[in-house]
Amino acid sequence: MNYYQKHIGDFNNATRHLSRIERSIFSDAIELYYDTEKPLVSDIAKLARLLLVTTTEEKTALKLILDEFFVLKKVGYFNKRCCEEIEKYQGYIDQKSRAGKASAKLRSIARSSTVEQSLNDRATNHKPLPLPLPLPIKTKTVEKTFQPLARLLSLKVEPQIARDWLLIRKAKKKPLTETALNKIINQAKKGGYTLQAALTISCEEGWAGFDPSWKHSLNGGGEEKVVKVAWYASEDATQSKGIEIGCLRKDSESLGDYRERIQQQLSGVNYVR
Repeated sequence: MNYYQKHIGDFNNATRHLSRIERSIFSDAIELYYDTEKPLVSDIAKLARLLLVTTTEEKTALKLILDEFFVLKKVGYFNKRCCEEIEKYQGYIDQKSRAGKASAKLRSIARSSTVEQSLNDRATNHKPLPLPLPLPIKTKTVEKTFQPLARLLSLKVEPQIARDWLLIRKAKKKPLTETALNKIINQAKKGGYTLQAALTISCEEGWAGFDPSWKHSLNGGGEEKVVKVAWYASEDATQSKGIEIGCLRKDSESLGDYRERIQQQLSGVNYVR
């Protein structure tokens, strides 16, 4: 113990009958008790040296003090009041120690929370990363589909001739393409024909294409045998051709469908190119 509470009234009441030397030795004995926080040693000679008791009078006073205020036990000279004060002091120190440890723990937690909050603040104070630029939307390029009939009509071909000629190509399984049409246009110009005139001849002859030399083959003969089929010229001619080959027109059948059936039935004859 670094200090103890000395109740002057209690001390005076307990020591009023003592001499000045006895009071002084008693006071020193109590202070030694508190300083070591344990009973006084039972060895009188050793205790006397600790209390600086040297003279015979002082040694006699020490013996008197020990007999009146202390009880000799195995651990040494025991004083009830001193033991109670020491227990209170130790309890206070222990409580203070626990409170200090608890306070230190709280401070540690507080520091950790502060550091964590600081890190969070730093994280949240960062400027947000710029959003990635949206990728350009790829638009599908819609290719214009080649429309044979519309293309022929745009080239001033009569609707009926255009449809009839396309039926011939369909029966021949030769769908019209832009490339094929451009070739026919060039062949017509080469022979001095308009596209309308060239396709009219093709319909009359049942040709899927056109070449000026074919017209000469019809007029002058040649190695290639060409069967002239003029049944596309009119509805009557179509009806006659159907009767000729035994392909009769069905009720409510359109002229186009009827011509297509005739063309399919004639597909085995080498009458067109």
